[in-house]
Amino acid sequence: MKQKIDRLISTVFDYYNINPLNATEQKNNKRSIVQAKYICFLLIKEFEPKMTLDNIGNRFRGQKHDAVLYGLRTIKDIIEVDKIISNDYNKLRAKVEYIYESCDIEHIKFLQISRQKKSLYYRQGLNR
Repeated sequence: MKQKIDRLISTVFDYYNINPLNATEQKNNKRSIVQAKYICFLLIKEFEPKMTLDNIGNRFRGQKHDAVLYGLRTIKDIIEVDKIISNDYNKLRAKVEYIYESCDIEHIKFLQISRQKKSLYYRQGLNR
């Protein structure tokens, strides 16, 4: 899960040509950085629904759950009225969807290889 979220955050900040360290580790209130961060909040909440607001906030300079909640509400409102941000969000959502699908495929391949190795060990009597 951590790898997927890191890739999600990286994808969003790369899209906006922002250094992820500026948004995740340093205090920065530039509008472009804040908007990208809010889009990250929304995408993380959408693709990792079990992740708490506190856990999401911890990925971004230890923000509290109420800051994440505010960001989620704000970006949803902006997406409804701003066509450019809405288009950006839809493009990023498609990219993140691809990331999650490819991570799942990589995980499945890893599990298959692990099972094959385990089976080989048992056949060769190396399971002791």
